Amino acid sequence: MGTWTERDVIEKLDEGWLLSGDVGANAPFGLINPAQTRADFVPSIEIEIVRALHEKGILVPAAVPGKKMMYRKNPR
Repeated sequence: MGTWTERDVIEKLDEGWLLSGDVGANAPFGLINPAQTRADFVPSIEIEIVRALHEKGILVPAAVPGKKMMYRKNPR
């Protein structure tokens, strides 16, 4: 997939994917499929999309041992 939208990201989050990165940094996030064993291709999500989802309360921190900051979809 080339350009990602908020809707695309939310669909992946609904499937159990996670976002990896730092909301405070000015860098893209990785969209991680936890069921995938190979990390050949990790889609890059623009920080503006992640910040918009975070500000809307759609993202919450996800505890993943040994990984940098991860976010999942808020289950509410």
